[in-house]
Amino acid sequence: MKRLHIPVFTLLFIFLTGCFQTYNGYRGGPPKIYDKYGFPIGGKNQFLTNDGFVVRDFQLDLEAMTGVGCSGSAAQEYVRMYMHQEALSQFEVMQSAARKDGVRLSICSAYRDYEHQKQVKRQLPGKAIDAGYSEHHLGTAVDLANVWWSSSSFRWLKANAHQYGFILSYYRTSTSGEANHWRYVGQGAAQQYHDWFGDQY
Repeated sequence: MKRLHIPVFTLLFIFLTGCFQTYNGYRGGPPKIYDKYGFPIGGKNQFLTNDGFVVRDFQLDLEAMTGVGCSGSAAQEYVRMYMHQEALSQFEVMQSAARKDGVRLSICSAYRDYEHQKQVKRQLPGKAIDAGYSEHHLGTAVDLANVWWSSSSFRWLKANAHQYGFILSYYRTSTSGEANHWRYVGQGAAQQYHDWFGDQY
């Protein structure tokens, strides 16, 4: 019986190709990373079912806060919102650091329950995700006012947000992405996600 000899460089090529397809955000899709609460990051995920959260021991721990309207106008009205307590605390630390660098970060959308997301979907049918699948259900995701791909605030977030546990979970592609949608996942997961995908957004 003949032995099959495969050159070492061939094995190495196969291994590296497999790694590239697994970890590259465009070719193989995002790998399975989970935030500090056990929820998946990347892709379309169901966070709410008819009888509650997918991860049963997750506590919303919502805290009231004041945000601004998402209209983008200079005279924005102040709005009462809610956000996961830990995520809000870390956002405020990040917001303070950004302010020292001359960057203003203002939240214009935070926690949304099932009915609120249904309303958003009706208003933005071609853009908003279905109720039950929005990261806003967790209270850890925010939309920021006046943040777009070419803005100084986006450049600051791209370079610094992961240090505070935030990631751009819907990163830019040729056809999609949201420059103003940032999610708190914890510093460990944010660093890992940024290492893998930071150069793609």
